[in-house]
Amino acid sequence: MDKASIDEVALVGGSTRILKIQDLVTTFFGANKICQNINPDEAVAYGAAVQAAILRKELSGEVLVMDVTGLSMGIEVIGGLMSIVVKRNTQIPFKKTKGYTTTKDNQTAVTCSVYQGERQMIKDNCLLGSFSLCNIPPAPKGVPKFEVTFEMDANGILQVSAVDRLSGTMNKIEISYKDRVTKEDIERMVEDAKKHREEDELNMKCLKAKNSLESYAIRIKSTIEDENNKSFPESDKKKVLDKCEETMKWLGTMERANLEEYERMQEELESLYNPIITKMYENPSSSDSDSSDLSDTNEDAKN
Repeated sequence: MDKASIDEVALVGGSTRILKIQDLVTTFFGANKICQNINPDEAVAYGAAVQAAILRKELSGEVLVMDVTGLSMGIEVIGGLMSIVVKRNTQIPFKKTKGYTTTKDNQTAVTCSVYQGERQMIKDNCLLGSFSLCNIPPAPKGVPKFEVTFEMDANGILQVSAVDRLSGTMNKIEISYKDRVTKEDIERMVEDAKKHREEDELNMKCLKAKNSLESYAIRIKSTIEDENNKSFPESDKKKVLDKCEETMKWLGTMERANLEEYERMQEELESLYNPIITKMYENPSSSDSDSSDLSDTNEDAKN
């Protein structure tokens, strides 16, 4: 917004009676835009009176005072976490955008579930709505890129949109102010977040440890099974693959484990795999051209 977009300027507060301030404002905006009809000392009282009338339903809801967001807003991501796009106390109106990607190979659709709240897990927050973004071109996980945008106007209308950068596919949802949480809900949820801060921090550590373990197991399984990689002795390969399968099965059946269990499982996998991979690099059994082929294959897989 530039000064040409402003129709009128109201001087608020006793300090605006200082002549130098009045001169600066007048020079910047122009004398015809300065409102002289409101007493600077009474401007705040006028606003409070208008808001009181709205609360008592004595005035049309067309006049709506909304300075900042009462709660953070975001979408659900892997692990049931809420990824915050708009932080609490963000000034209204606003427009915030954040980038995301897929979590599975050849994923052609994603669901954007919109939440509001201060807890790290979506189950502890308030669902505002959801929509799907379809027709995403199939690709390895992590390759597709799409942007999620939260935009709210001065009337409290929230619009959440998602667009795939490659295909341009877009979808959105609109949520009106009345569909969101009440003032009492906001106060309760803020207090609830303070009360459960330590619990939320522990949940976050557990989720990170779980995701780290799963990613590690998938990565080393992929490395060992790569047809271009002939360096692993069959006996070692079987041990590591069996341990990877055991790890993935454990993760699939264990809905929730504690932090120590995730760390223990990763340590067991590392203690089995690291000596093998170290020995392989210390005693290469293939030519330089073979190593180049392996590197090129990994490079292509990432892109």
